Amino acid sequence: MKAITAVVLFHFLIIVAGHAQTVPAKGATRVKVMSYNVHHCNPPSKPALIDVDAIAKAIRQQNPDIVALQ
Repeated sequence: MKAITAVVLFHFLIIVAGHAQTVPAKGATRVKVMSYNVHHCNPPSKPALIDVDAIAKAIRQQNPDIVALQ
C-alpha cells in the first residue's frame, strides 16, 4: 500500500509542478521526467513479443533526464 501511495504522490507532484510555472526563473534548470510502464517489456505495437530494445528506444526518443520505470 505504501508503494502505491508513493507512486500516486509522485505523479501528483509531477502534474502540479508542470502547471505551477510555465516560464522558468532566471538561471533555473529544467528537468524532463518520464514515467513508463514497461509491461514486462512488451511493446504496445507487438502484443506477443518481449522486446527490451524497443522499450529502450521509445524512452531514448523522449530524451528524459529521469525515467521512472513501472
